Amino acid sequence: MVATFTAEEILEITTGRLAQGMMPDENEAAELCIDTREIKEGAWFVALRGDRFDGHDFLGDAFSSGALGCIVSERGSYPIASSSFPLIAVDDTLTALKSLARNWRRRLSPTVVAVTGTKKQPFGVVTQLMARIMSSCFGEQLHFLPPTAVLPAGEALTCLLSMDEMSRYCLFELTPRSVDELSLFCSALTPNILIITNDGYSDLKAGAAGTDAVEALAEVLANMDTRKRMVIAEDPPGCELQKFAAVFPGKFEVYSEASSNPLVAGAYAENRELAQHLWCVFTAAREMGIDEAEVLSLLSMENA
Repeated sequence: MVATFTAEEILEITTGRLAQGMMPDENEAAELCIDTREIKEGAWFVALRGDRFDGHDFLGDAFSSGALGCIVSERGSYPIASSSFPLIAVDDTLTALKSLARNWRRRLSPTVVAVTGTKKQPFGVVTQLMARIMSSCFGEQLHFLPPTAVLPAGEALTCLLSMDEMSRYCLFELTPRSVDELSLFCSALTPNILIITNDGYSDLKAGAAGTDAVEALAEVLANMDTRKRMVIAEDPPGCELQKFAAVFPGKFEVYSEASSNPLVAGAYAENRELAQHLWCVFTAAREMGIDEAEVLSLLSMENA
């Protein structure tokens, strides 16, 4: 079952209010949708505002498609004729969608692995390797989110809401366009394990738009799942990530030749970048209880 919410739950989670219409049955829970062209009868429509569209212009379409109701931003009036159709007003619909996604993530409580990505190459090497290992080890228990570099924020959040109760693990590649978007994703996904690659760190700095990259990274750490605040990182130029080692003793690991897995160092001694990638994969797998020999076997199959 994917995420469903009753009107009472939406009001509580988003701190919204019934701006118009009548409350549905208190036990009637429904899915969320952000596109009236894909809405299912009996679902909630979330009216997001984008650069080239405004979901509030399609409230009538949601009503005629059989939506249960709409989640809208606070406005003076709404372009819909029905006075009984429920409209739940919130300060900002994207923030409300994030809060609902965060609530669903907490309900399911999967182990969430985040990999910093790059806009130049969505589905980076580490993401691909982690996807292979996690899908092989966890099968249908793995929920893979498309890289945030290729999806608008609203669509990325609805992918999280599509995670069902079978999902015990979640993997996603994080490439924020801004610090605000970084905060949005991390607040919703609250990663358990974070893998920071050199290229991903560079993109993180670019996305910070003038903000110190370490401060931007602190935004990620602040939203990590506190039950298992484990951060895995490569060693970017400047060693800025070392600043966090003292703050999170025993919870933060940075790649070095000395810390490299002997199997990795021996097999890939001539390719330092690949060795770093593989070290990240081995370390993350260890945190999830995956046997080292099994990881090595899967990697050997990958390179066969």
